[in-house]
Parts: sequence; structure tokens; C-alpha cells
Amino acid sequence: MAHRPPEILADMRESRSGVLAVLQRRAKVTVRVAELEVGDYFISDQVVIERKQAADFAQSIMTGRLAFQVALMKAVFTRPVLIVEGDLQHQEHLCDREVLLGSLAWLAMQGVSLTASGSPEHSAMLIEFM
Repeated sequence: MAHRPPEILADMRESRSGVLAVLQRRAKVTVRVAELEVGDYFISDQVVIERKQAADFAQSIMTGRLAFQVALMKAVFTRPVLIVEGDLQHQEHLCDREVLLGSLAWLAMQGVSLTASGSPEHSAMLIEFM
């Protein structure tokens, strides 16, 4: 019996990120695209991934959107994961350093796995490896 590659369900809004294109080019996973209500990628019935660029991460802290998204992910999935692309160190113009660090600590206390990524290609590989 032939081995079927794992399936990833990706939010259609991720098509602009570059991550989706990388995942679709790789033969190790099958990607289906749909409009997701929670997260950006479903990799199992337990794991959801939210991907954010560093600037969007900082802005989502300030607007309260991050707390809302985390609550939604935790309500539906047992293993929420957040991938942050880019350099968080240089987001102080959007979010005070202590607020940023406090938010990272809060995510850890909420049980959200936080993973850093340097690029859409790295994010795609992280998602594939998960």
C-alpha cells in the first residue's frame, strides 16, 4: 500500500504569505485551501497553527486581537502553535519591549507553543515538520 503524504488544511488568506506556495511545491505534504475560522493551518484535529509576521504580532498585541485568537484556538484545539516570522527585537515602534516580553510570557503560560521563523520558507518547513 502506498504511503499518502500528510494533509494540511490552509486558510486561503495565507496565499499572500508565500508559505502556502512553498508548501504546495513540496511533495511531502498535501495542501487543501479553505476559509478557516480559527488559525492559518490545521495539521491535525489537535494542532492549529497561527502564523504572523513580527510587525503583525506586535500590532495584534496592542489591539487585543492576539488574546482573542489564542482564546479561539484553545477552544477548538488542544495544541495551539504560533509561528512568528521576522525580528521581534525591532518592533518597539509598534509595541513597548516590556509589553512584548510580557505577551511572550503570557503565551507560554497559556500553553501556546511559540516558534520563531526567519522567512516564509522556514515557516513552511516548520509546518511540514510538525
